[in-house]
Amino acid sequence: MTEERDVIQKLDALLNKHRSSASQNADDIPVLTNIVEADEDRAAPADSVDNTGLSDAQVEILTREIFDHVMSKLGTQISSDLQVQLTERLSAIIESTVAAAISDFKQGLADLVGDAIAEVLLDRAEKSGELSPPPKNRG
Repeated sequence: MTEERDVIQKLDALLNKHRSSASQNADDIPVLTNIVEADEDRAAPADSVDNTGLSDAQVEILTREIFDHVMSKLGTQISSDLQVQLTERLSAIIESTVAAAISDFKQGLADLVGDAIAEVLLDRAEKSGELSPPPKNRG
């Protein structure tokens, strides 16, 4: 938790650095979603230290750490959301597929049983003489 506070404090200090050097125009105040580019005449030397106590190299490292942390959190959240959506969609697909398969199986079984019963009844009728062969066509 202390490490997160340090990161937040460093981030606030970095934003305040740019706010104090920006003009009074509100459009010049950077926010986290803006890319801040220093004017060439205001650019600091590569190893300078600003009022946050961080060198450019430290700011770059901090920026990378924040970016990596945010991307990690987003990746975890996206992965979790995707897993939930896939589970819901696949469950519905599986349920409808199983229901269709059961219905097809029942119909096939009913047809098979019906054909078997009809065959047995036909055999019995032929054996008992109840069923006479069809008349020959004399025409």
